[in-house]
Amino acid sequence: AWGRGYRKLVTLEPVEVTKFLRSSQIRGVVMHWGRLNKLKRLPIFAVLFTYIFVASGIISSLLCLFLLVLWPISKNAYRKITSQLAYSVFGQFVWVSVDWADIKVVMFAKDEVLQHCGREHAMWTLSHRGDLDWIVGYIFGCRFNFLHNIKTLPKNSVFYVPGFGQLLWATECVFLSRSYAKDEKNILKQCTLYKESSMPIQVCIFPEGTRFTMAKYAKGVEFARERGLKEFKHHLFPRTKGFALLAQSLKNRAEFKALYDAGFAYPKCKRLPTAFDILLGRPVEVYFYARRIPMEEVPSSKDDLTDFCVKLFQHKDEAYEYYLQHGAFPAPRHPCSPSMGKLRLMVLGWWVLLLSPVVWLFYYMGLQSVILILMGSLLVSVLMVAMVRYSHAEVGSAPEKSKTT
Repeated sequence: AWGRGYRKLVTLEPVEVTKFLRSSQIRGVVMHWGRLNKLKRLPIFAVLFTYIFVASGIISSLLCLFLLVLWPISKNAYRKITSQLAYSVFGQFVWVSVDWADIKVVMFAKDEVLQHCGREHAMWTLSHRGDLDWIVGYIFGCRFNFLHNIKTLPKNSVFYVPGFGQLLWATECVFLSRSYAKDEKNILKQCTLYKESSMPIQVCIFPEGTRFTMAKYAKGVEFARERGLKEFKHHLFPRTKGFALLAQSLKNRAEFKALYDAGFAYPKCKRLPTAFDILLGRPVEVYFYARRIPMEEVPSSKDDLTDFCVKLFQHKDEAYEYYLQHGAFPAPRHPCSPSMGKLRLMVLGWWVLLLSPVVWLFYYMGLQSVILILMGSLLVSVLMVAMVRYSHAEVGSAPEKSKTT
Protein backbone atom coordinates (compact mmCIF):
# COMPACT_ATOMS: atom_id res chain seq x y z
CA ALA A 1 0.00 0.00 0.00
CA TRP A 2 2.84 2.39 0.85
CA GLY A 3 4.61 1.56 -2.45
CA ARG A 4 1.51 2.17 -4.56
CA GLY A 5 0.79 5.35 -2.64
CA TYR A 6 4.31 6.71 -3.16
CA ARG A 7 4.35 5.93 -6.90
CA LYS A 8 1.04 7.72 -7.32
CA LEU A 9 2.05 10.65 -5.15
CA VAL A 10 5.21 11.53 -7.11
CA THR A 11 3.22 11.82 -10.36
CA LEU A 12 0.64 14.29 -8.99
CA GLU A 13 0.53 18.04 -9.35
CA PRO A 14 0.59 20.06 -6.07
CA VAL A 15 -3.15 20.77 -6.28
CA GLU A 16 -3.90 17.08 -6.69
CA VAL A 17 -1.71 16.09 -3.73
CA THR A 18 -4.27 17.46 -1.27
CA LYS A 19 -7.03 15.39 -2.87
CA PHE A 20 -4.82 12.30 -2.80
CA LEU A 21 -4.00 12.72 0.91
CA ARG A 22 -7.74 12.75 1.58
CA SER A 23 -8.36 9.65 -0.52
CA SER A 24 -9.60 6.32 0.82
CA GLN A 25 -6.25 4.69 -0.05
CA ILE A 26 -4.32 6.91 2.37
CA ARG A 27 -7.03 6.58 5.02
CA GLY A 28 -6.74 2.82 4.69
CA VAL A 29 -2.99 2.93 5.26
CA VAL A 30 -3.46 5.18 8.29
CA MET A 31 -6.13 2.84 9.69
CA HIS A 32 -3.80 -0.11 9.12
CA TRP A 33 -1.01 1.69 10.99
CA GLY A 34 -3.47 2.50 13.78
CA ARG A 35 -4.32 -1.20 14.11
CA LEU A 36 -0.62 -1.97 14.44
CA ASN A 37 -0.36 0.56 17.25
CA LYS A 38 -3.31 -1.10 18.96
CA LEU A 39 -1.51 -4.43 18.75
CA LYS A 40 1.36 -2.90 20.74
CA ARG A 41 -1.03 -2.44 23.65
CA LEU A 42 -1.46 -6.22 24.04
CA PRO A 43 0.04 -7.38 27.36
CA ILE A 44 1.79 -10.32 25.69
CA PHE A 45 4.42 -7.99 24.22
CA ALA A 46 5.17 -6.45 27.61
CA VAL A 47 5.52 -9.97 29.01
CA LEU A 48 7.89 -10.96 26.19
CA PHE A 49 10.06 -7.87 26.64
CA THR A 50 10.29 -8.47 30.37
CA TYR A 51 11.05 -12.16 29.90
CA ILE A 52 13.89 -11.43 27.46
CA PHE A 53 15.31 -8.71 29.71
CA VAL A 54 15.19 -10.74 32.93
CA ALA A 55 16.50 -13.93 31.32
CA SER A 56 19.32 -12.16 29.46
CA GLY A 57 20.22 -10.27 32.65
CA ILE A 58 20.46 -13.49 34.66
CA ILE A 59 22.60 -15.19 32.00
CA SER A 60 24.89 -12.15 31.71
CA SER A 61 25.23 -11.95 35.50
CA LEU A 62 26.29 -15.61 35.64
CA LEU A 63 28.82 -15.02 32.87
CA CYS A 64 30.21 -12.04 34.79
CA LEU A 65 30.51 -14.26 37.86
CA PHE A 66 32.65 -16.75 35.91
CA LEU A 67 34.69 -13.87 34.47
CA LEU A 68 35.75 -12.79 37.96
CA VAL A 69 38.78 -15.05 37.49
CA LEU A 70 40.12 -12.29 35.20
CA TRP A 71 39.93 -9.62 37.92
CA PRO A 72 43.27 -10.42 39.62
CA ILE A 73 44.95 -10.82 36.23
CA SER A 74 43.57 -7.82 34.30
CA LYS A 75 40.82 -5.57 35.61
CA ASN A 76 40.55 -3.82 32.25
CA ALA A 77 40.01 -7.12 30.43
CA TYR A 78 37.22 -7.97 32.87
CA ARG A 79 35.67 -4.52 32.40
CA LYS A 80 35.78 -4.66 28.61
CA ILE A 81 33.95 -7.99 28.48
CA THR A 82 31.40 -7.28 31.21
CA SER A 83 30.68 -3.82 29.82
CA GLN A 84 29.61 -5.37 26.52
CA LEU A 85 27.36 -7.83 28.34
CA ALA A 86 25.85 -4.90 30.22
CA TYR A 87 25.43 -3.02 26.93
CA SER A 88 23.49 -5.92 25.42
CA VAL A 89 21.13 -6.06 28.43
CA PHE A 90 20.68 -2.42 29.43
CA GLY A 91 20.58 -1.50 25.75
CA GLN A 92 17.25 -3.35 25.55
CA PHE A 93 15.70 -0.36 27.33
CA VAL A 94 17.02 1.82 24.51
CA TRP A 95 15.79 -0.57 21.82
CA VAL A 96 12.27 -0.83 23.27
CA SER A 97 12.12 2.95 23.73
CA VAL A 98 13.42 3.92 20.28
CA ASP A 99 12.24 1.14 17.96
CA TRP A 100 9.06 0.02 19.76
CA ALA A 101 7.72 3.12 21.54
CA ASP A 102 9.27 5.65 19.12
CA ILE A 103 10.50 7.86 21.94
CA LYS A 104 12.02 11.14 20.70
CA VAL A 105 14.80 12.77 22.72
CA VAL A 106 15.76 16.36 21.96
CA MET A 107 19.02 17.53 23.51
CA PHE A 108 19.82 21.09 24.58
CA ALA A 109 23.54 21.61 25.13
CA LYS A 110 26.48 23.78 24.11
CA ASP A 111 29.17 22.55 21.73
CA GLU A 112 31.60 21.75 24.55
CA VAL A 113 29.21 19.08 25.79
CA LEU A 114 29.13 17.47 22.35
CA GLN A 115 32.93 17.61 22.08
CA HIS A 116 33.78 16.05 25.46
CA CYS A 117 30.79 13.91 26.40
CA GLY A 118 31.67 10.22 26.61
CA ARG A 119 35.37 10.88 25.96
CA GLU A 120 36.41 11.63 29.54
CA HIS A 121 35.87 10.35 33.07
CA ALA A 122 33.00 12.42 34.46
CA MET A 123 30.35 12.76 37.14
CA TRP A 124 26.69 13.40 36.27
CA THR A 125 24.06 15.03 38.48
CA LEU A 126 20.55 14.59 37.12
CA SER A 127 17.14 15.85 38.17
CA HIS A 128 14.51 13.20 38.86
CA ARG A 129 11.09 14.03 37.44
CA GLY A 130 9.66 10.59 36.64
CA ASP A 131 10.07 6.93 35.75
CA LEU A 132 11.69 7.53 32.35
CA ASP A 133 14.57 9.74 33.49
CA TRP A 134 17.04 6.86 33.73
CA ILE A 135 15.85 5.40 30.41
CA VAL A 136 16.46 8.76 28.74
CA GLY A 137 19.90 8.73 30.36
CA TYR A 138 20.53 5.35 28.74
CA ILE A 139 19.44 6.72 25.34
CA PHE A 140 21.77 9.68 25.78
CA GLY A 141 24.57 7.28 26.80
CA CYS A 142 23.95 5.19 23.70
CA ARG A 143 24.07 8.32 21.54
CA PHE A 144 27.51 9.27 22.91
CA ASN A 145 28.78 5.69 23.23
CA PHE A 146 29.09 5.46 27.01
CA LEU A 147 26.01 3.37 27.86
CA HIS A 148 28.25 0.43 28.81
CA ASN A 149 30.36 2.64 31.12
CA ILE A 150 27.54 4.17 33.21
CA LYS A 151 27.96 3.62 36.96
CA THR A 152 25.08 4.38 39.30
CA LEU A 153 24.49 4.35 43.06
CA PRO A 154 21.26 2.35 43.55
CA LYS A 155 19.66 1.30 46.83
CA ASN A 156 20.58 -2.06 48.32
CA SER A 157 17.11 -3.41 47.54
CA VAL A 158 17.74 -3.02 43.79
CA PHE A 159 20.32 -5.81 44.01
CA TYR A 160 17.48 -8.33 44.40
CA VAL A 161 15.73 -7.39 41.14
CA PRO A 162 16.39 -10.53 39.03
CA GLY A 163 19.01 -10.00 36.34
CA PHE A 164 19.10 -6.24 36.72
CA GLY A 165 20.53 -5.87 40.22
CA GLN A 166 23.16 -8.57 39.86
CA LEU A 167 24.42 -7.08 36.60
CA LEU A 168 24.73 -3.65 38.24
CA TRP A 169 26.88 -5.28 40.92
CA ALA A 170 29.01 -7.08 38.31
CA THR A 171 29.67 -3.78 36.52
CA GLU A 172 30.97 -2.09 39.71
CA CYS A 173 28.00 0.02 40.75
CA VAL A 174 27.94 1.02 44.43
CA PHE A 175 24.88 -0.14 46.38
CA LEU A 176 23.86 2.26 49.14
CA SER A 177 22.55 1.34 52.58
CA ARG A 178 21.13 3.54 55.34
CA SER A 179 24.53 3.66 57.04
CA TYR A 180 26.55 6.73 56.00
CA ALA A 181 29.79 5.32 57.44
CA LYS A 182 29.42 2.11 55.44
CA ASP A 183 28.44 3.96 52.27
CA GLU A 184 31.38 6.35 52.64
CA LYS A 185 33.82 3.44 52.83
CA ASN A 186 32.32 1.72 49.77
CA ILE A 187 32.22 4.91 47.68
CA LEU A 188 35.83 5.83 48.44
CA LYS A 189 36.98 2.30 47.60
CA GLN A 190 35.05 2.17 44.34
CA CYS A 191 36.16 5.65 43.21
CA THR A 192 39.76 4.47 43.56
CA LEU A 193 38.98 1.55 41.26
CA TYR A 194 37.20 3.78 38.74
CA LYS A 195 40.31 5.87 38.11
CA GLU A 196 42.17 2.72 37.00
CA SER A 197 39.74 2.07 34.15
CA SER A 198 41.04 2.56 30.63
CA MET A 199 37.48 3.34 29.50
CA PRO A 200 35.83 6.72 30.30
CA ILE A 201 33.67 6.07 33.37
CA GLN A 202 30.43 8.06 33.83
CA VAL A 203 29.27 8.14 37.47
CA CYS A 204 25.61 9.19 37.60
CA ILE A 205 23.52 10.21 40.60
CA PHE A 206 20.09 11.70 41.32
CA PRO A 207 20.80 14.06 44.26
CA GLU A 208 17.08 14.49 44.94
CA GLY A 209 17.06 10.84 45.95
CA THR A 210 13.53 10.13 44.73
CA ARG A 211 11.02 11.07 42.04
CA PHE A 212 9.18 14.36 42.11
CA THR A 213 5.76 14.34 43.79
CA MET A 214 3.80 17.21 45.28
CA ALA A 215 3.96 15.65 48.75
CA LYS A 216 7.75 15.43 48.61
CA TYR A 217 7.95 18.89 47.09
CA ALA A 218 5.98 20.31 50.04
CA LYS A 219 8.49 18.74 52.45
CA GLY A 220 11.34 20.34 50.50
CA VAL A 221 9.67 23.77 50.64
CA GLU A 222 9.19 23.39 54.39
CA PHE A 223 12.84 22.38 54.77
CA ALA A 224 14.02 25.47 52.84
CA ARG A 225 11.78 27.84 54.78
CA GLU A 226 13.01 26.53 58.12
CA ARG A 227 16.58 27.41 57.13
CA GLY A 228 15.90 30.65 55.31
CA LEU A 229 16.90 29.22 51.93
CA LYS A 230 15.49 30.02 48.53
CA GLU A 231 12.64 27.70 47.61
CA PHE A 232 12.71 25.69 44.42
CA LYS A 233 9.71 25.94 42.10
CA HIS A 234 10.12 22.71 40.15
CA HIS A 235 12.56 20.45 42.03
CA LEU A 236 12.96 18.68 45.32
CA PHE A 237 15.64 19.81 47.72
CA PRO A 238 18.79 17.71 47.05
CA ARG A 239 20.51 15.36 49.50
CA THR A 240 23.71 17.33 49.71
CA LYS A 241 25.63 15.01 52.04
CA GLY A 242 25.91 12.13 49.57
CA PHE A 243 26.64 14.49 46.69
CA ALA A 244 29.47 16.15 48.62
CA LEU A 245 31.04 12.79 49.48
CA LEU A 246 30.97 11.52 45.90
CA ALA A 247 32.04 14.81 44.29
CA GLN A 248 34.97 15.18 46.69
CA SER A 249 36.07 11.59 46.05
CA LEU A 250 36.01 12.03 42.27
CA LYS A 251 37.60 15.49 42.31
CA ASN A 252 40.59 14.02 44.15
CA ARG A 253 41.11 11.64 41.21
CA ALA A 254 42.85 13.52 38.41
CA GLU A 255 41.32 11.20 35.81
CA PHE A 256 37.88 12.78 36.32
CA LYS A 257 37.81 15.93 34.21
CA ALA A 258 34.28 17.32 34.48
CA LEU A 259 30.91 17.38 36.18
CA TYR A 260 27.85 17.34 33.92
CA ASP A 261 24.64 18.92 35.18
CA ALA A 262 21.49 17.64 33.45
CA GLY A 263 17.70 17.80 33.63
CA PHE A 264 14.56 16.58 31.87
CA ALA A 265 11.23 17.88 30.59
CA TYR A 266 8.26 16.12 28.97
CA PRO A 267 6.70 18.81 26.75
CA LYS A 268 3.69 17.04 25.24
CA CYS A 269 2.63 14.85 28.15
CA LYS A 270 -0.43 15.62 30.25
CA ARG A 271 1.00 13.26 32.86
CA LEU A 272 4.50 11.93 33.40
CA PRO A 273 4.97 8.77 31.31
CA THR A 274 5.86 5.49 33.03
CA ALA A 275 7.75 2.33 32.13
CA PHE A 276 4.40 0.76 31.19
CA ASP A 277 3.90 3.41 28.51
CA ILE A 278 7.15 2.36 26.87
CA LEU A 279 6.32 -1.36 27.09
CA LEU A 280 2.92 -0.66 25.52
CA GLY A 281 4.50 1.26 22.64
CA ARG A 282 3.18 4.73 23.47
CA PRO A 283 5.35 7.46 21.86
CA VAL A 284 6.91 10.07 24.13
CA GLU A 285 8.92 13.22 23.47
CA VAL A 286 11.57 14.22 26.01
CA TYR A 287 13.77 17.29 26.33
CA PHE A 288 17.22 16.66 27.83
CA TYR A 289 19.30 19.62 29.02
CA ALA A 290 23.01 19.24 29.85
CA ARG A 291 25.94 21.53 30.64
CA ARG A 292 29.58 20.82 31.37
CA ILE A 293 31.46 22.15 34.42
CA PRO A 294 35.23 21.52 34.52
CA MET A 295 36.39 19.82 37.72
CA GLU A 296 38.65 22.82 38.40
CA GLU A 297 35.49 24.83 39.08
CA VAL A 298 34.09 22.29 41.53
CA PRO A 299 34.92 23.06 45.20
CA SER A 300 37.07 20.73 47.30
CA SER A 301 35.67 20.93 50.83
CA LYS A 302 32.43 19.20 51.82
CA ASP A 303 30.89 22.42 53.16
CA ASP A 304 31.58 24.23 49.87
CA LEU A 305 30.30 21.23 47.92
CA THR A 306 27.08 21.36 49.92
CA ASP A 307 26.52 24.96 48.81
CA PHE A 308 27.61 24.03 45.28
CA CYS A 309 24.98 21.26 45.10
CA VAL A 310 22.24 23.71 46.11
CA LYS A 311 23.45 26.15 43.43
CA LEU A 312 23.30 23.38 40.83
CA PHE A 313 19.64 22.85 41.61
CA GLN A 314 18.97 26.56 41.61
CA HIS A 315 20.33 26.61 38.07
CA LYS A 316 18.19 23.55 37.17
CA ASP A 317 15.15 25.36 38.55
CA GLU A 318 15.89 28.51 36.55
CA ALA A 319 16.51 26.45 33.39
CA TYR A 320 13.19 24.63 33.85
CA GLU A 321 11.38 27.92 34.42
CA TYR A 322 12.97 29.19 31.18
CA TYR A 323 11.67 26.06 29.43
CA LEU A 324 8.12 26.68 30.70
CA GLN A 325 8.20 30.24 29.38
CA HIS A 326 9.94 29.63 26.04
CA GLY A 327 9.26 25.98 25.23
CA ALA A 328 12.98 25.17 25.17
CA PHE A 329 15.98 25.08 27.49
CA PRO A 330 18.59 27.90 27.37
CA ALA A 331 21.04 26.10 25.07
CA PRO A 332 21.35 25.16 21.39
CA ARG A 333 19.00 22.41 20.25
CA HIS A 334 20.33 19.10 18.88
CA PRO A 335 18.71 15.80 17.85
CA CYS A 336 19.63 12.86 20.06
CA SER A 337 19.29 9.80 17.85
CA PRO A 338 21.45 6.89 19.04
CA SER A 339 23.24 4.55 16.65
CA MET A 340 21.15 1.37 16.74
CA GLY A 341 22.90 -1.05 14.34
CA LYS A 342 25.08 -2.92 16.85
CA LEU A 343 22.39 -2.81 19.52
CA ARG A 344 19.75 -4.29 17.22
CA LEU A 345 22.03 -7.21 16.40
CA MET A 346 22.62 -7.87 20.10
CA VAL A 347 18.90 -7.70 20.89
CA LEU A 348 18.14 -10.01 17.96
CA GLY A 349 20.70 -12.47 19.29
CA TRP A 350 19.05 -12.52 22.72
CA TRP A 351 15.60 -13.01 21.21
CA VAL A 352 16.75 -15.92 19.04
CA LEU A 353 18.63 -17.51 21.94
CA LEU A 354 15.83 -17.16 24.50
CA LEU A 355 12.76 -17.75 22.33
CA SER A 356 14.15 -20.83 20.60
CA PRO A 357 13.62 -23.07 23.67
CA VAL A 358 10.06 -21.75 24.01
CA VAL A 359 9.25 -22.56 20.37
CA TRP A 360 10.89 -25.96 20.72
CA LEU A 361 8.80 -26.79 23.79
CA PHE A 362 5.64 -25.66 22.07
CA TYR A 363 6.36 -27.71 18.95
CA TYR A 364 7.45 -30.98 20.54
CA MET A 365 5.52 -31.06 23.82
CA GLY A 366 2.10 -29.78 22.80
CA LEU A 367 -0.28 -29.03 25.68
CA GLN A 368 2.41 -29.50 28.32
CA SER A 369 4.51 -26.81 26.71
CA VAL A 370 1.52 -24.46 26.58
CA ILE A 371 1.05 -24.91 30.33
CA LEU A 372 4.76 -24.29 30.94
CA ILE A 373 4.69 -21.19 28.75
CA LEU A 374 1.62 -19.85 30.56
CA MET A 375 3.23 -20.46 33.96
CA GLY A 376 6.45 -18.82 32.80
CA SER A 377 4.53 -15.86 31.39
CA LEU A 378 2.68 -15.48 34.68
CA LEU A 379 5.95 -15.50 36.61
CA VAL A 380 7.50 -12.94 34.29
CA SER A 381 4.38 -10.77 34.54
CA VAL A 382 4.61 -10.81 38.34
CA LEU A 383 8.28 -9.79 38.11
CA MET A 384 7.38 -7.02 35.68
CA VAL A 385 4.64 -5.65 37.95
CA ALA A 386 7.00 -5.81 40.94
CA MET A 387 9.68 -3.87 39.05
CA VAL A 388 7.25 -1.20 37.86
CA ARG A 389 5.66 -0.87 41.30
CA TYR A 390 9.12 -0.45 42.77
CA SER A 391 9.71 2.36 40.29
CA HIS A 392 6.54 4.02 41.59
CA ALA A 393 7.66 3.85 45.23
CA GLU A 394 6.87 7.05 47.13
CA VAL A 395 9.26 6.39 49.99
CA GLY A 396 12.04 8.92 50.44
CA SER A 397 14.11 10.29 53.26
CA ALA A 398 14.18 13.95 54.21
CA PRO A 399 17.05 16.18 53.04
CA GLU A 400 20.16 16.07 55.18
CA LYS A 401 20.77 18.75 57.77
CA SER A 402 24.26 19.82 56.87
CA LYS A 403 26.13 22.81 58.26
CA THR A 404 25.11 25.15 55.48
CA THR A 405 21.68 23.72 54.68
